[in-house]
Amino acid sequence: MIIFKNYVIVKLMGRIISGKLKSLRLEIIANAKMRPTTDRVKESLFNILQFRIQKSVFLDIFSGTGQIGIEAASRGAKHVTMVEKNESSIKIIKKNLSKYIDSCQICEENIEVNFSNKLKFRREDVFSLCNLDALDFLENFKNKEKFDIIFADPPFSSEFASKYLYKLANVVNFDGVIIIETLYNFIPPCRIYDFSLIKRYKYGRISLNLYKIEN
Repeated sequence: MIIFKNYVIVKLMGRIISGKLKSLRLEIIANAKMRPTTDRVKESLFNILQFRIQKSVFLDIFSGTGQIGIEAASRGAKHVTMVEKNESSIKIIKKNLSKYIDSCQICEENIEVNFSNKLKFRREDVFSLCNLDALDFLENFKNKEKFDIIFADPPFSSEFASKYLYKLANVVNFDGVIIIETLYNFIPPCRIYDFSLIKRYKYGRISLNLYKIEN
């Protein structure tokens, strides 16, 4: 445990739950400003997504330590973009990506990573890591290929609904899904443009809120 800028930072170890690198240990941190998604919620998230993950283009926004995006890649996502503005978190994401890449190389699989802050990704990259504010990313996203899946885990204290929520609908494919992790007492809007709130999944104080366009 270390102290940083008057916050207690607890270093923890997480893991990839499933996929080609199941059980790979990942570094995560917990402090007054960051609370990693628990294994229970993470496993439930990917159970909700099920077969959508394979070959998907995945956005992990407010990425924290990158564990959700890395889990998505392990389960078969074609490309994962991780967006995080905190420099300390970016360092941990890079450590975790290095562990993932090293393990893939042992399996004789080549993994390409784009560490630039350009808002366009190359098709050959498995990961893109953007050290940007989430709002800046969403307002300046230029890529023609939008996302199939968006997972957003904003700070619970952020004005998420007014600042970010509706902008997510601009970067997701028509047949894609948006999942937002919030406190359960947060009341999300029933619609984000054409996307409807299909279901809320409750895990203690936490809720996963699923949006997609109804058929």
